[in-house]
Formats: sequence, structure tokens, C-alpha cells
Amino acid sequence: ALFVTSIHSQTNVSGVISQNTVWDLSGSPFIVTENILVQTGSTLTIEAGVTVKVDSGVYIKVEGTIIAIGESSNKITFSSNSLNPSIGDWDKIWLSNTSVSFDNSDNYISGTVISNCVISQANEGLRIDDSSFYLENTEITNNMIGINFRKVNNSIIKGNSFNNNIEGTSTSA
Repeated sequence: ALFVTSIHSQTNVSGVISQNTVWDLSGSPFIVTENILVQTGSTLTIEAGVTVKVDSGVYIKVEGTIIAIGESSNKITFSSNSLNPSIGDWDKIWLSNTSVSFDNSDNYISGTVISNCVISQANEGLRIDDSSFYLENTEITNNMIGINFRKVNNSIIKGNSFNNNIEGTSTSA
């Protein structure tokens, strides 16, 4: 008889990302155990279908670039790593001095993009701090604040859904 045992892998991540890094499906879920900093000049690329679970009080800060492009049927999920997830379990995805480029027709060329993702159970789903970014077709749900706009410029936000957040958006600049 043939017995097949599948052990689902997981990858614990924390600290500074100082070179271009890919979080791929084979390493999913990625468990963020301590704060992450994507440094200026570095890119964190997250593949479609990847799950990112974040420990209590922890954030993902991006001073370089994050490219998180899921597919409508294979989204990237950012959520709590708690056994009983609830609103505000983890801190935030924090975009600080990130940038994006568009062509003259507002088509994405390069830079920080979050597309076809789910962001849930955070204190602030996204904090935008002196950044430009492209956010599309993303579900921002069950957060204290969906998006906290501190300083934003030259960004496109389209086709997203905000559900069951205590506040959908906030400006605290």
C-alpha cells in the first residue's frame, strides 16, 4: 500500500530585508514573528496565493518596494497569526517613502503595488506615510482602520472593498 503524507511547510520571517526577496508559494504561509523592514533600494515580491500571518503587535514596514500581485482566484492574504483572530491583532503594513510609476494613461509601470490581496485583522490595514502606491482589487476587512492616510501622493486606489473595519479610512497627518 502507498501512503502519502503531506506536511505543509511554513516560513518564519522577521528583521531587515536588505536585498530583493521573494516570498513564494512553496514557503507559504509566511509567519511574521517580529517587525519587518524592507529597506530603501530593496524589493519584497509576494507571489499569488501566498498567505502572510502576522504575530500580535507586529508590523511590516516598507521603505523600499513591495510587489504583492495576487490573482482574483488566487489572492495574497495578510492576516493575524492568532488561533482566534480578531480585529487589531497585528499592527500594520506600513508604507514609508515608497513610490510607484505610472504611464500617461495611468497604467502601472513599476514600484509599490498591492493587487488582489486580502488585508484583515490589523490595527491599521495600511498606513501610508509620505508614499505613493497602487492599490487595486483588494479586500480590506476586519481592521481597526482600513487605511490610515498620513501623507500620500501620486497614487491610484481602485476597485477595492472595505468591510467590517471600525474605520474605513482615516487621515492622521
